[in-house]
Amino acid sequence: MAPVDPGNAALVEHYRNLFRILRALQVTRWDPEFTMSIPPILAHGQAPNVHIDMWYCFANATCPAPTKETRYLHGPTPRFRMVVDFGLRVSSGGYLITAVKQPKGDHHAGRPLPWESADLTVATGDRVIVAAAPGQQERLPVAVAAAERAAAATDRYSTLLGAPRPPRYIVYLAGDREWRTWNGGSPGANYAGYAYSASSHQYEVVVRTSARNDLTALLRHEFGHVVTSHGTTRAGAEIYDVNQWLTEGIAEYIEAGGRPATAGPTIAAARQYLRASPRMRTLGLEPLPRNATATQVAAFYGISHLAVDCMARRFGERNLFAFFATVVRESQGPFPASERAYGQDWEDVQRACITDIYRAVGL
Repeated sequence: MAPVDPGNAALVEHYRNLFRILRALQVTRWDPEFTMSIPPILAHGQAPNVHIDMWYCFANATCPAPTKETRYLHGPTPRFRMVVDFGLRVSSGGYLITAVKQPKGDHHAGRPLPWESADLTVATGDRVIVAAAPGQQERLPVAVAAAERAAAATDRYSTLLGAPRPPRYIVYLAGDREWRTWNGGSPGANYAGYAYSASSHQYEVVVRTSARNDLTALLRHEFGHVVTSHGTTRAGAEIYDVNQWLTEGIAEYIEAGGRPATAGPTIAAARQYLRASPRMRTLGLEPLPRNATATQVAAFYGISHLAVDCMARRFGERNLFAFFATVVRESQGPFPASERAYGQDWEDVQRACITDIYRAVGL
């Protein structure tokens, strides 16, 4: 609290609240860095604004300081980065923070982060941290229990991928107002939750509490994204994800926990879409548009789940995850991945699975 202007009661309260939230989220590093080494030259009495990079980690026991490589090349250590603009004034002891401002331009995309914008209430379990927005606190006991069940079901997929297990799964419970604003806005009205990249190496989950869903199943799906993306850099995936069919299909597969795709709730939408559309020529469906309807979303998820389920049945779960790791985690594409994981040409795999998909929906 020492750098905070003690005469600004609202700012002092903001930082006290932020301290409480960050401690509850188990922050393990907090490194502010000036982005320029020379202070701005100002007219007499003018207060400067400074641009600061903030490096930090949550729930990570081994979180080293940022290096040149991780600052600019996004190295392999799990670490967060965000940019903050501060208003300052000069005092007898140095600079004091007088304001915190959202930066404009590219640095503002995906903000505010949930912990920046709300008076969160935080609860923890063995494998999860769940933070509730104002008005959602009473949901915490149920949400923690559901998240623990989902974590137990999804942890094993890290082993299949040969990837590090997330230190903890972090979940934010959003009311409708937070759903519209957190992380730059929700993915759309037809979603009940999403996993997002808080940095190149950390994925967190936001749940819309007003959506009527099986919370454990929803979190298994979203934790599936966390497990399969943890430790990776997927630059541009938020803009246009050519592998969305595979990332959503594998998350649906993890959510199903061994149940066949034909038993899932999206099978009817998949059947309706396939009946009304020209015959599929590739498993790689076009990514969903942001304004996709509920039926389009359900059909996309259902077909993607059927595609992944087909590969699991034909080649085994371990080979399926080897294929996924090559395509998504190593960005090598399905053709080399199919040869490596399945020992077959990708065109042959697609042809067989497309036939299986139409058979599964009764077409």
